[in-house]
Formats: sequence, structure tokens, C-alpha cells
Amino acid sequence: MTGLDKITAKIISDAESRAAEILAAADAECEKIRARYTEAAEDDSRRLYEQAERECEAMIDRARSSASVVKKDVLVKAKSEIIEEAYQTAYREIRGLSDGEYLDMLIGMLRSAMQRQLDFERQNLELYGEELANNTCEVLLNYRDREKFGKSLISGLNHSVVGKMKLSDIDRIKLSTDTVDISGGLILRAGDIETNCSFEMLFSQVRRTTEQRVSQTLFCKKD
Repeated sequence: MTGLDKITAKIISDAESRAAEILAAADAECEKIRARYTEAAEDDSRRLYEQAERECEAMIDRARSSASVVKKDVLVKAKSEIIEEAYQTAYREIRGLSDGEYLDMLIGMLRSAMQRQLDFERQNLELYGEELANNTCEVLLNYRDREKFGKSLISGLNHSVVGKMKLSDIDRIKLSTDTVDISGGLILRAGDIETNCSFEMLFSQVRRTTEQRVSQTLFCKKD
């Protein structure tokens, strides 16, 4: 081999070595790049998984919250319906009284209403010196009760208050020719003043004062 051949061979050998080094370095860099991308992909995948998991948990929480609200609404509605039925049952029992029992109840209502009217008049006279006792006290019933119990109500009241109320006050109580749109009970009207003893008013008052106690009786847990 001539000197030229040796030089050429050396150059080629050096070039091949250098090329091999470059390729090795490139392969190493590519491996690093692949590793980084693989790690990044794994990180992205993990982040996506974690995000998806968080969203699923949030969705489940929202579903649970919504289900809880729906359950609460259903329970509230059911309790309200049960309480309503309890009062309706009491109302039906009163409407189911015999004629004699119902008349006695009307007499008691009228006696109580008249006593409240007299108390009001007495207080008004003491406070303002205004005399209201000349007003006729009209008893208003619905059409059915007026036709069926009107006269008996007035006579029954008269008998029940003899000796307990002045005759002049008893004489003021008259059965009105008017009727009122109520389901039962009565209204006592003295001039501009009305004492409402209708079933609607009485049940409304009773419900306001007893509904919480009724709810506790029906739904409070017992040991």
C-alpha cells in the first residue's frame, strides 16, 4: 500500500469513526428525546386520568346532592300531605256529627261569640266612653244550616244563657235573613264588627297553633 493509500484509508477510517460517533450521539439524543416525550405523555395521561377522576367525583357529588334535594322534597311533600289528611279527617268528623251534636256546637259557638262581643263593647265603653250596646247582633249561617237549624239555634241559645246574660243583650241576638258562603259554623255581626266562627276560620286558627305539635306527634322518632 502506497503512502497515498494509507492516508486515504486513514481518512476513511476517521470519517467512519466520526460518523459512528455522530450516529451514536444522535441515537443517544433521540433516546433522551423519546424518554422525555414518553414521560411527558405519561404525565399528560396521568393528568388526564386524574382530571377525569375529579370530574367523575364532582359529577357523583352533584348527583348525590341532587338526589338528596329530591328526596327531601319528596319527604316534605309526603309529610305535608299526611298532615293535611289529618286535618281533613278531623274536619270530616265534625261534619259527620249528628244534627243534635252539630246544633249544640253551633249554640256553643254563638254563646262564645256573643260573650266576646259583649267584652269588646265593655272595653270600648271603658276606654272611649262609646256605647255600642244598641247594635243588633245578627247570626249568619250558610243556606243549609239556616234552613235546618236557624230557629233552633236562637231558641237554644236563649235557653242556655238565661241567668247568665242580661235579657236586653239576649234580645239583641237575631237570625239574619242573609246567608254566607261558609262550609259550617257561623258569623256574628254587630254593626261593622264581625266575629267569624266559620269552620274555615276556626280550622285555620287551630292549624296555625297546632300544626307543629301534630307534625312532631306524627313524625318524631321514638326510641
